[in-house]
Amino acid sequence: MIQLSGGIALTSMAGCLGADEDPDEDEEENGDDANGENGDDDHDDGTKDDDKPKSGDDAPKVDVETPDGKTVTIEPKDKPTVVMFADIESEECKAYSETLVDLHGKYEDHAYMVTVNSNLDVSKEDVKAFHEEHGGDWEHAMGDLDALEKYGITASVTICVIDEDGKIAFRFEGDVDRETVEKVLEAYAEGEIDEEAVRETLEEYAEGEVDEKAIEDAIESYSDH
Repeated sequence: MIQLSGGIALTSMAGCLGADEDPDEDEEENGDDANGENGDDDHDDGTKDDDKPKSGDDAPKVDVETPDGKTVTIEPKDKPTVVMFADIESEECKAYSETLVDLHGKYEDHAYMVTVNSNLDVSKEDVKAFHEEHGGDWEHAMGDLDALEKYGITASVTICVIDEDGKIAFRFEGDVDRETVEKVLEAYAEGEIDEEAVRETLEEYAEGEVDEKAIEDAIESYSDH
């Protein structure tokens, strides 16, 4: 179990995979079964799924820079850090950033937040404009190849929650609705919680193994402990 003192967790958001291939087509062409037993999935940028840091892994320490030239180091701090890697030109990123503004206002005492742009073709001015229009009261930085490769970023939006010990407590690249995210945040803000159980339930949700009602019931039961 990973214990976040002060407590917060956040899931990944609406995002589409960066790779163009249809997963079902890949399985047919490569002879891979549904469980991916024959190897890693390659992405257009050369990364493989197994190259990505997962929940429970050490979080890579990387430096990114804001459009104004300030260096932001992604590393363990005195409370959890929520890092959103996002293509700021995607509609998914814009929509969910505005949702995060609301949630951040309510839970900012429990975590730091950083947005790292994952689209290397946008300019500093673009990141500034995005921050002003859609971002919240936290640092927005320019992504670089080193940071994106170390975190294995291939989706439009990826969330990594880094705990105080430098571990990735949660990593998600799927679609989880605002209500579910807020229930998770409330559960962590209210006290101790079985974080491993929450992580497993959220991963099952992302993989389509449980429905939204099941995950809401699970999170509510955890927060009642």
